[in-house]
Amino acid sequence: MNPNLEPKYNYQVFGFVFLFSFIVWIILFYFYFSSQYRISSISLLIIISTGFIMALFAGAMTMFNTKRITIKTSFENKGEFINELNILLFKIGYTKDFNQDNFFSYKPSLRGVISSVNINITLNQHDAEITGPNIPIKKLEKALLIV
Repeated sequence: MNPNLEPKYNYQVFGFVFLFSFIVWIILFYFYFSSQYRISSISLLIIISTGFIMALFAGAMTMFNTKRITIKTSFENKGEFINELNILLFKIGYTKDFNQDNFFSYKPSLRGVISSVNINITLNQHDAEITGPNIPIKKLEKALLIV
């Protein structure tokens, strides 16, 4: 099997990053204004900047984890390849969600909920295109190279 990586970015994550940073900012504001011990306006500036930095860090990690990549690989026997993928994806934390002819979709189980993006597999005659989040696809790529 010969997988080749082609990066594809998931631009829907930017909305999540903005929403997450806004929620963190509101929570920190609430704690600041509900606190009995407000020292000065400098502490408000520290809270705002800390919340902003935390939100940027969490957003960047989320974008890195949910960036979609594609692996193209070849196989000889379609049935064996599908069985092998089912086992490997179960070990990574994904279960079969949907299949139709040559298209398969796997959703994350509770263990894989951090990535929370489906893995999609499209089969042709003797090759497959596997698309999904960055980290689980790289784990799958290593597993496919070993097997």
